[in-house]
Amino acid sequence: PRTDWCDALCYLASIEAGDGKRIEAAIVLPDVEGYAADQIELIAPVGIREALNLADGDAITIHVEQGER
Repeated sequence: PRTDWCDALCYLASIEAGDGKRIEAAIVLPDVEGYAADQIELIAPVGIREALNLADGDAITIHVEQGER
């Protein structure tokens, strides 16, 4: 009922930097009208850029967990 909340699909994932360092994360796909279909949100319990030493334009690999946990 709150205007700043929305439904979303969420997936367990991890983010891997080019040097092989990896952190746990989640993918959040908000169910919001007009939300870009080619955009995802990544959240993690730590600062992603700092934990993986990332700069703008650095490539990452996103691993999506499958099955139940």
